[in-house]
Amino acid sequence: MAGYARDDDACTIEPMAQAGDDGGELARIPLSWSADHAAGAGPAARSIRGSEVIVADDLAAEPGTQPWRG
Repeated sequence: MAGYARDDDACTIEPMAQAGDDGGELARIPLSWSADHAAGAGPAARSIRGSEVIVADDLAAEPGTQPWRG
């Protein structure tokens, strides 16, 4: 996923591109880059805060993705 880091109160990440068909799942999950928000612990948020590329081969095993899993 590639997205824009918005400078709003919620530190929203706006998805702009992704690989594969996720059935619309990406649009349904909260994305934030705030360290104070539960959704801000995922790979995209860590990438934005750390100014580094993070590759997640297995999102189910990736730290910080619990808010997205049912």
